[in-house]
Amino acid sequence: MPAIEMTVPEAHNVCPRALVIDDDPLVRDLTAEILRRAGYSVYLAADGIDGMAQARALRPSLVITDIFMPQQDGIEVLRQVKREMPGTRVVALSGGSPLLPRLDILTVATKLGADAVLAKPFTPTELLAVATANDWGPDSNVQAFSGPFRRSA
Repeated sequence: MPAIEMTVPEAHNVCPRALVIDDDPLVRDLTAEILRRAGYSVYLAADGIDGMAQARALRPSLVITDIFMPQQDGIEVLRQVKREMPGTRVVALSGGSPLLPRLDILTVATKLGADAVLAKPFTPTELLAVATANDWGPDSNVQAFSGPFRRSA
């Protein structure tokens, strides 16, 4: 997979926390790297149970969760985060399943309160657009920009 390069403007004081919950290590790690380069402190979980334990301890400003995962799915994560941490933004991800097309499950996630949804595969630009849609304030070092992303050979 080509490397993603991006230029991040100078950081400020506040570094919001993001929690990425996905059972696919490649998706989880790439999502985390994109968010780190955009100024987030990023924490990782491989399933909904670990993800919710971390969410309760960290109180992140952003949770990005896959829908289909072992142990506890992303729909339950979404419901618990919205109930226990109503100020936390939730972005739901899905590549679909053999039984349910991804757009159908993402529609369900939106109806259950997801702040944004992304169909896999997604681009770094798409991820940052939904992750930074909230106004983090003047002291935040989260950078909402559409580039410059360059894919290296």
